[in-house]
Amino acid sequence: MVAPLPSSRIRYSEDGATREGHLVAFGEFTFLDVANGTVTRVLEHNIASMSVNVAAFLAWKHFRERSGAVVPSLPGQLEGCDFDWTWESRDTQTSPKQAIQDLLTVTTDPLWLQGGNGTNTSGSYNNTLDSYNNTLDDDWQFPFAMLGSTISRISYPLSVIGEVYQIPQISATSTSSRLDLAQYFARTVVSNKEDASAIIKFCKSKGLSHLTAIYVRDEYGTDFAANLHRHANREGIHLSMFSYVEGASEDSGDHISASLQQLKQSGIKYVVSLVLDWPTVFEAAYDIGIIGTPEHVWISFDLVWEPRQLRRHDPRDVKLAKALDGVGVIHVPFPEKDSLQAAMLEFAQDANLQREYFETFPDDDLYWENASFVQATDFPYIYPSYDSVLALGIAACRTPGLFTSAELFNTLVNLEFQGISGNVSFNNQTGTRSSRDTQYTLENVYLSQDNSNETLIRLESRISAILIEEQVVHLEDYLYNNHTTIRPPYLVPVDHNYNLIPSSVQVLGWSFGGAMMMLSLLLAGCVLWNKNDHVWRISQPLFLVQICIGTFITSAAIIPMGMQGKEYSRQLDIACNSIVWLLALGFVACFSAILSRTWRLNKLMSSSQGFRRTQVYAQDVAWPFAVLTTVNVVLLIGWTAVSPLQYERVQTIDVDSFGRSLESYGRCQSTNKTVQLAFMIPLLVANAAGVIMAVYQSYKARNFATELQESTYLAVSMLTFLETLLLGIPTYFASASHPSAKFLAGAILICISCMTIILPVFLPSFFTESSTVRVGGQQIWLEIGNRRGPDSMLRRHGGRCSSGNTAARWKVALLQYHRRYPPFEPPPKRKLVT
Repeated sequence: MVAPLPSSRIRYSEDGATREGHLVAFGEFTFLDVANGTVTRVLEHNIASMSVNVAAFLAWKHFRERSGAVVPSLPGQLEGCDFDWTWESRDTQTSPKQAIQDLLTVTTDPLWLQGGNGTNTSGSYNNTLDSYNNTLDDDWQFPFAMLGSTISRISYPLSVIGEVYQIPQISATSTSSRLDLAQYFARTVVSNKEDASAIIKFCKSKGLSHLTAIYVRDEYGTDFAANLHRHANREGIHLSMFSYVEGASEDSGDHISASLQQLKQSGIKYVVSLVLDWPTVFEAAYDIGIIGTPEHVWISFDLVWEPRQLRRHDPRDVKLAKALDGVGVIHVPFPEKDSLQAAMLEFAQDANLQREYFETFPDDDLYWENASFVQATDFPYIYPSYDSVLALGIAACRTPGLFTSAELFNTLVNLEFQGISGNVSFNNQTGTRSSRDTQYTLENVYLSQDNSNETLIRLESRISAILIEEQVVHLEDYLYNNHTTIRPPYLVPVDHNYNLIPSSVQVLGWSFGGAMMMLSLLLAGCVLWNKNDHVWRISQPLFLVQICIGTFITSAAIIPMGMQGKEYSRQLDIACNSIVWLLALGFVACFSAILSRTWRLNKLMSSSQGFRRTQVYAQDVAWPFAVLTTVNVVLLIGWTAVSPLQYERVQTIDVDSFGRSLESYGRCQSTNKTVQLAFMIPLLVANAAGVIMAVYQSYKARNFATELQESTYLAVSMLTFLETLLLGIPTYFASASHPSAKFLAGAILICISCMTIILPVFLPSFFTESSTVRVGGQQIWLEIGNRRGPDSMLRRHGGRCSSGNTAARWKVALLQYHRRYPPFEPPPKRKLVT
């Protein structure tokens, strides 16, 4: 049978001058220890929870006394208020079950339990009736509101029962966002939804892309972790999460260690801790080497690291001191007010005030005998706790008459006043404190070597950054565990394969290029040395030297092709652009020389067929070189200026569990592919036109009989070069993702291409025997082995004279005759024809 709910929770005093209500305050003052399957109550007080409850109790007293000792404006805000209330404390012993039992107890009329009005019940609550009556005697009143627990896993079930019983609840420390859905729940702190957003924003401002989190698996931790994961995904941060059960059994320490071992195996170096019993977690983390090291950074939310000095001779304190060195603490800094600190100090020193407080407990003697209070506390939630009671009282004052729970709660969530924690206002949809006045800070904790001594290790902190209006403002450089401001990597370094060209392959490729460059220089020197020899003169030395210059420039491109690096550098960008310049200009030099040489030959041979004496100079056929060079230079300048090639590393599809690339290769790529094509296509078209013209001129000269058969060899050169390109270019691009193969293929392709140009052009000149003699003061060239010539006698004896003098021609003929038939051999008899 369920006790009936009273129609009103507020009543008038006997004289009708004031309205009266009853407030129940829930807190965690003692602990339940689960061991060996039994539950034992530990009478060690929870100092933090008791400090919060004491601050709320003082607010209740100051409200009743209309005292401005802590908030000077309070008397003015309560002027004309006719509301008064009583206070009752309940110890949940950190047990949701105990909290629900206490709530059911305080909401049940003792007279109804005794069978009032002639009705007798089974007495299911008789076990708690005696202690209940010790507190309230017979003057029972249904609570008009309740002050929630300090932890969300207890405030949440209280909110469920409170919704059924229509009892408004207000909390100063329960931050679970699930409580936003509770109908009669309000709080003077923001929810962990905003807390999670602040953590991720701070981490994002540090350039972190991977995080891991350790959280306690309860109402607070699970909800906080879910919000953290949601905001991390929104910001593009990879978050791995690990949980543990706190105090569930005697092996809870093993459970913490197991979770931390999994965290260690994740390889992520930045850890967000959402824990309540941080010393236990930090000590276990230090033992396995994931906190207190230069490689790891822990960021904790609302970590209360008191005391700020630890004993050097206590092994546990030494571990905690090293673990805290470099830790970041994110929290909402409530400004410390001397007035509340003074009131808390007065309470700690006033036995009568303490007795008055403990009399609000059902088992007051138990709490009184085991009570201990610190002289001062830095626990930040004493400020919103004080304001939570003021908010309830001011809302009750401003709600007229014998108000209902709905009317009181509506007034509460639309309330705004100046409290000890600053401006207090609420979101009227969720009952959570408005975040517009909330400022988060990142506090950097570090060991103070200067202030520590032989007995104490002292810790200090500084504000590294603040979050204002969704923007992170960095104030001080963050000091990490190694006392440097250099941010450690957030992941275990990956064994990355950069696919760099081995030194042996570089040397081999550069050797090919160097040999080709040396050959070009030697051939150019040979041409210049023998430029007056008839063989080299008719081979047109100017164009031969130009071909050598072209092959030298082209083969020089092999040098920058072999340059590489693990990261971007300006030198590699220059190397990338120089490859294109060297290949283009070297190509132009080679093929414009071939084109001009063949064209000049065609002009001469065409004139000889018409029996016209024609003299064609080199400059007459130099315009292909000028045009092609101008076009190439203009296009290359534009390409380099607008969208130059840059050295970049291309990541392959091989990644690790964090999405990091395990392999990459370097390549030269333009910053804008569209612009690159806009310059590359005209460049290829212009050079292809030069090749087509050279092929056409070689085709025209196919039937011309010349002394060195230049047309034949030029045709061979052209066809061999084109064949090399057709076979080599696909191979080169097929090996694009393999830098070693690509470099070697490119070096070989360039060398073979240069050889196909040089060899057919130079070999005829080398294999033609030539000599010069002086006859009658003239230099005469003798060619041995040429089967063609206009002079019959010279033709008969395999010689030819370059002089037009008849006497000289006969002397040369005789010289050739005696060369063929030595003097000691009689000449053959010839029949004279008359």
